[in-house]
Amino acid sequence: MDRMTERMEKKVAAPVKEATAHLSVPIAARERNGVRPVSPAAAQATTNARASNATLYPSYRYTDPNASARKRGCRDWDVPADFKFQTADLYSAWQAWLLGYPMNRSTRANGEVYLAPVKPLRLLRRGQLPAKVKKTYDNAWRPVLELMEYEVEGSLASTPVSKMDAKWLSSQYTYALSHVCNKYPDIKAELVGSWKISTWSVKIRQLNAKKRMAARMGSS
Repeated sequence: MDRMTERMEKKVAAPVKEATAHLSVPIAARERNGVRPVSPAAAQATTNARASNATLYPSYRYTDPNASARKRGCRDWDVPADFKFQTADLYSAWQAWLLGYPMNRSTRANGEVYLAPVKPLRLLRRGQLPAKVKKTYDNAWRPVLELMEYEVEGSLASTPVSKMDAKWLSSQYTYALSHVCNKYPDIKAELVGSWKISTWSVKIRQLNAKKRMAARMGSS
């Protein structure tokens, strides 16, 4: 790493590290795959929390070539232009959900590599994600991670990111996952140790669809 790149990383990483200490934001008050409804007050609290943290991580300006007609004019995004979700196991995804990617690197069109931190994934604004990233986020990451976050929201709300060390992350992961599995016994009965985050989310979506169908059949 040359000296110029090193100085750049230090300049960007220091304020990001300081800012993350304040990111003890309660879980987003949205419907969590049928777990609980959204109240107007809770929704407003989430909006306020997200707004207050909007400046802690940079926004990225570019045009999304895959944007819908409604989003073609958008130039402000929560992730850099070349950001892609990588294949990850559930624990690695859990870490990113709570901590983000503070040392993420991106490459400009001219080949320059630069530091492009990404906020904790739970704080990403769905309306500020390019089309392909949003599709992966909604279908392959959010379904199970939101359920897990819901199980530990009290602890999460009182713990700044600076205190989320390996021991804390592991204990919260174990607690959250055990409770999710208890609510989804079909998952609990399977061998899930090797599942990737996308498989977890697909399973959750399938089971939620079955629950909704059963509820409709029961009310008819």
